[in-house]
Amino acid sequence: MFSVARFAELGRRAVELVRDHHTARPLEKGIDRESLRQGLGLGPEVFDGFLARTSILTEEGSLVRLPEHTVTLKPKESEQRDRLIKLIDEGAFAPPLTAALGAPAALLRALTESGELVKIGDFYLTARRAEEARGQVRRLIEVEGPATIAQIRDALATSRKYAVPLCEWLDSTGATKRQGDVRALGSHP
Repeated sequence: MFSVARFAELGRRAVELVRDHHTARPLEKGIDRESLRQGLGLGPEVFDGFLARTSILTEEGSLVRLPEHTVTLKPKESEQRDRLIKLIDEGAFAPPLTAALGAPAALLRALTESGELVKIGDFYLTARRAEEARGQVRRLIEVEGPATIAQIRDALATSRKYAVPLCEWLDSTGATKRQGDVRALGSHP
């Protein structure tokens, strides 16, 4: 498929593109596979063959990164992270909306990718609060049977503005399953 010289040249160019991406976007885990493929000017099958044969790049889902790359927060970003986590966690199930956080999108994305935050509709919950919501809704349904949005809203002491996207998120994770106007336990409660 590739001559040795062609393979080496592709490897050099790929490393350059990925390194440039890491430099420009240090809070991202890696470059999107499709962006790298287009940057190298390769067709999908040739690109897949190249990635399968190279050991100089690491694939993580739809992302490609240099093996040594890790997302590391600078001191200012670390302070922002701490402030955001505290602010969002204190909001319980009615945290500030994303626009009100005043946080860089790259930082929010990095915290979501690291598992510290969970994006739900137009707001974020801390991972702890998201699991707490999942547990409270599961217990509600186990005790009361299928629950309406109003029952879930009341159980979480929040408003409909938050309860609706939270129910949609629970559906998408398999924790609940929508059945008309109620939620029943899903396949992954």
